[in-house]
Amino acid sequence: MNKLLLFLFLFATTISFCQKDKIYIATAKTNKNVQQFLQEVDSSIELIDFMKVDKKKWNATLNKCSGLLLSGGYDIHPKNYGLDSLETFCKTEIERDKIELLLLNNAMNDSLPILGICRGMQLMNVYFGGQLCVDIPKFCSNDSVIVTHRDPKEMNDVIHPVVIYTNSDLFKILKIGQTKVNSWHHQSVSELSKKLRIGATSPDGTVEAIEWKEGLDKRWILGVQWHPERYYSQQPENLLILKEFVKQLKLKD
Repeated sequence: MNKLLLFLFLFATTISFCQKDKIYIATAKTNKNVQQFLQEVDSSIELIDFMKVDKKKWNATLNKCSGLLLSGGYDIHPKNYGLDSLETFCKTEIERDKIELLLLNNAMNDSLPILGICRGMQLMNVYFGGQLCVDIPKFCSNDSVIVTHRDPKEMNDVIHPVVIYTNSDLFKILKIGQTKVNSWHHQSVSELSKKLRIGATSPDGTVEAIEWKEGLDKRWILGVQWHPERYYSQQPENLLILKEFVKQLKLKD
């Protein structure tokens, strides 16, 4: 009997310890690539998909989260940045827009680290008052420098170079001035929020990374237009972005 009680005590203690060590990240629409990307850096990380969380449990669930990850996906509805009339150029997820904007608001109020990927980066710019180009080929193409940002057949990532600004915090993280990225988007930042600054651009001038204007040491807010979760095997420096994000999560936790 005593041995059984001891076993149950040790089991309960182990479970409790493991739960305390787990790091929770708020997100919307999880996918296997992002989950595997996180596991490469820290197996204790767990994503919580707030599109699946009961609204009555939002506050309690958010209190467990140490950061926010905004992943890729369909277009942000143009009504969110005042271009409703151009909706025909978009494939949208209105409910996801609502949830992620709420998550962003909560993350800002709680000073949580925020990482945005592709759509996530664009949403960050919209949330802070910036504008998006609804369709690069139709409205924002650079005739002198042609860069393909999305496979016209929408089958594979396209690869192109980016220049990383040497005065950016992204440069401090990656320690390189240029690299290649994988690209899958037809929209982009057209007018940058005054609260953000550019971290990288592609040769045609498209914004490829944004970060908090006052620096990541003030607010850890970073967005990249490419998909590091699908390209870190080819370009290992992508893991450095995630490692720095996870470092900030642990400081917050």
